[in-house]
Amino acid sequence: MFPELADWIASSLATTPIVIFSISKVSEGSEEEIGGNVFVARPDNFNQLRMLLMRVLYGGSSEQ
Repeated sequence: MFPELADWIASSLATTPIVIFSISKVSEGSEEEIGGNVFVARPDNFNQLRMLLMRVLYGGSSEQ
């Protein structure tokens, strides 16, 4: 119906990081990239969450 919109959404999803929080299969305090720009995380404090988001948005090492 709106092919231009569908193309824009598809290209945006390919470059937009997605972070999924609090999946029970992920142990508390851990995070991992599950593919492309998709990450799962279960942060145990705000600083861990902040650091993950900074790495995802601005690039960089996963070392803390």
